Amino acid sequence: SVIAERMNQLAEGLLSIARGDHAPARQTVERVDFISLVRGVTTEMQPLFEDKDLHLDVNLPSKGVSIHAEADGLRRIVAILLYNALKYSHTGGTVALTVEEDSQGLTMEVSDTGTGIPPESLNRIFDRFYRVDASRDRKSGGYGLGLAIAQQIAREHQGHIVASSVVGRGSSFRLTLPAS
Repeated sequence: SVIAERMNQLAEGLLSIARGDHAPARQTVERVDFISLVRGVTTEMQPLFEDKDLHLDVNLPSKGVSIHAEADGLRRIVAILLYNALKYSHTGGTVALTVEEDSQGLTMEVSDTGTGIPPESLNRIFDRFYRVDASRDRKSGGYGLGLAIAQQIAREHQGHIVASSVVGRGSSFRLTLPAS
């Protein structure tokens, strides 16, 4: 199916990034409209959410938000955070993506109504190959790389990702990027 193919492509992409230990050398830092970029990723991923009967609630500023960045890296972060929310949310749940801008920079938050992350795992989820539930991830094709890669890309942009979670109620991932 198209959905399985997309998920497989994402997994292969994550693996190739991990093998190279960073984004390709040909990356170009340029002025990027972060809002258009996020809109593009959410539109592309919408069928995956529909297939799992999940509501994707996207809240973006009405005007563009320009940031000096490497567009492919930012796309990867958005896709990884959405994919994780998709993967760990229950059918019929909601994934919310919100972008806000202030004088300090911009923040993007991806929250879900999924399984949540145990407190003892929360500080390890950004470690490479760490999986909260390895047996479940083997079945769903997880490698424990996505969040490590997303955090690495965020740091390359002088930003960071912070996670919070309540087991059984869901998780929230907040990307912060400085004003440029």
